[in-house]
Amino acid sequence: MPIHVSETKTRSGFVVLRVEFEKEVSVADAEGFMAQVGDGTKYERTPYVVTGNITSVSSDVKRALTPQVKPKNPPSVAIVLSSAVARMVAGLMMRLSGPADSEYFKSEAEAIEWLDGVAADFAKKIS
Repeated sequence: MPIHVSETKTRSGFVVLRVEFEKEVSVADAEGFMAQVGDGTKYERTPYVVTGNITSVSSDVKRALTPQVKPKNPPSVAIVLSSAVARMVAGLMMRLSGPADSEYFKSEAEAIEWLDGVAADFAKKIS
């Protein structure tokens, strides 16, 4: 499958999904991924870090990766992009059109550290 999903943990022990786009992703691949992490699954509120070839996904795939119904508490998403220009453009686009709970990072370590803080804040909020 072009989208490889595995679990990892933050330094504080929060579970994070590591999502790697290994090659070109089809709409069916994206729908399969959403079936794993969407509402009613064991990962429905689990934050994830996205790595790999994500800058070339088609608009149809992007639509398939967007929940049909906006969740009340969507999971946080940390996206790793090695290019500073790509991070800047993607961040601008996301702020204009996407969820506020996504950020872009240069490294996976930075992304997981951010997710650790977000998960800790969420845990405090619901306790």
